[in-house]
Amino acid sequence: TGINAEYMGFGTTRVAVVRDELERSQDRMHLDTVFNIVSHNCVLMLDEIMGDDSNTRRVVDEYVRESQYTPYVKVRSGIEFSKFVQNEGFHIITVTGDEQLAYGCNALNMGGDRVIAVNASVARKMARDPVFDGTVEFLDFSGVTAMFGAAHCCTQVLRTPSAGFP
Repeated sequence: TGINAEYMGFGTTRVAVVRDELERSQDRMHLDTVFNIVSHNCVLMLDEIMGDDSNTRRVVDEYVRESQYTPYVKVRSGIEFSKFVQNEGFHIITVTGDEQLAYGCNALNMGGDRVIAVNASVARKMARDPVFDGTVEFLDFSGVTAMFGAAHCCTQVLRTPSAGFP
C-alpha cells in the first residue's frame, strides 16, 4: 500500500513486499526486527508471526518483471510469510518473543555464511541448528542496543567498482 513498485529498479526480476496488516507494533515495525537472512539456506524469524492462524502474521506480495525495461507486475498476493520463505528453499530458525525484544533477529550477515549475532541465545540456537552450516560469532552490542538499535541497524551496504559492482 502506497508503494509503486511498477518501475522501481531493484536490480532483480523478482521483488517480495512483506506486509504487516494486523499488528503494526512499534517493537516490530521494521522487517529486521522479526526476520533476517543469515545464510544461503537459513533465516531467523519470530515464531509469533508464523502461520495462517497467527494474529500477527505477515503476508507477501510478489512482483516480477521480464527485464530492467519492463514494469513490475504483481503475480501473487497475500501469501503467508513463513510459507513463502520455506517455498523459496529457506530453513527457518525460530526466535521467541523475548529473544526478539532483545534484538534476536537483528544479526549481521557478513556473506559467506558468516554471521555476527548480538543475542547470545539466538547465536547458540544458530550454532546448534543442524541445517545452519555457517559460522556465528556473538558480539556484545549492549552499548548500541541501549539506544534501540543493533548490528544490522548500524550497517550500510557499500558497492565499489573494485568489488566488481557498477
